[in-house]
Amino acid sequence: MIDNKLTRMLRADIADAIQDIGKKYGVVLEVRPGSYSTNNFTLKIEGSQMVGDEVMTREAVAYRTYSMHEQTGLELFSKFTDGGETFKVTGYRTRASKRPILCRSLKSGRDYGFPTQMVKRLGGVVN
Repeated sequence: MIDNKLTRMLRADIADAIQDIGKKYGVVLEVRPGSYSTNNFTLKIEGSQMVGDEVMTREAVAYRTYSMHEQTGLELFSKFTDGGETFKVTGYRTRASKRPILCRSLKSGRDYGFPTQMVKRLGGVVN
C-alpha cells in the first residue's frame, strides 16, 4: 500500500539519485511533492539552470522579470542584515501579496518571505 511515509522516503531517495544526472547536464534537479493514492503516486521534478554559483529558480527569474530590484533597491542574490542575521535575496513569489520577496538566511539556510518595503528599508544594511 502506498502512503505518505512511503512517498516521502521515495522522494528522498529519488532526489539523491538524480543529483548526478543534474550535474551531467549542468542543472539542479529537485523533487517536488506530488500526489498519491493507495495504488499509485506522482512526484514532480523541477530543473533549474545554474548561473555562477546560484540556482535560477522560478522565483529568481520572476524577481528579474518583474524588476523587483527597482522596487527594493537590491539586485538578485544581494545580501542584507535584519536583526543581526544576514539574508540573501533569492526570488519573488508572484502570488504572495503580503510577503513576496524570498530571502534565504545564510545562517540556517531556510527561506523566508519579506514584505517589499521591509527589504527596501533594510537594503542599505549590507554585509
